[in-house]
Amino acid sequence: MRKTDTTTALNPTLWRTCRVLANRRRLHMLRLLLDGSPRCVSEVATQLKTPEAEASRGLRALNARGLLRANRVSRWVEYRAGHNATIPETRQLLEALAEQLSRKDASIDAAFRDLTAFTHPRRIHIYQVLNRSGGLGFSELRAQSEMSKPSLCRHIAKLRARGLVRFDKENDCYVCEAGTTPLQKTLTKLVAEPA
Repeated sequence: MRKTDTTTALNPTLWRTCRVLANRRRLHMLRLLLDGSPRCVSEVATQLKTPEAEASRGLRALNARGLLRANRVSRWVEYRAGHNATIPETRQLLEALAEQLSRKDASIDAAFRDLTAFTHPRRIHIYQVLNRSGGLGFSELRAQSEMSKPSLCRHIAKLRARGLVRFDKENDCYVCEAGTTPLQKTLTKLVAEPA
């Protein structure tokens, strides 16, 4: 049996990676593969009780974001959790996901919620602007982010609901929070310090 590593050089953006991960079925697949054992599509489909076509699409999406390693073995492709060395942040994301999803109180829904904070480039931009400034009032934030009022309100609400931005009443400004879960802490670090 011939084994070939099918890893390719990728350059995904963080928000697109979060968008791929912010899917409960793909998070279940990733949690299954985080044990280190390689699995082919049919094994993943059987264990998660999902159609093979859906499992295949999910695994390919995670692989395309640099979160899985794929090896061709004869006519099958085996997947295992593993970062793509050409995308440094994937190591940190996988470590945070492994830590968060291995906890006794681990919840796919909690990881999904954390990931949805940064599934849009505007939310990343808002977080970066606030992080650089140390805090801004709504008008200042709107000017620096160059967003319409409705758009800014919508994105700020999402970040506030995830506990990553709060309104400081004393100083009348929005400020960043680092988050409380391993995944939130990793995501905010990656957003604040882009590669």
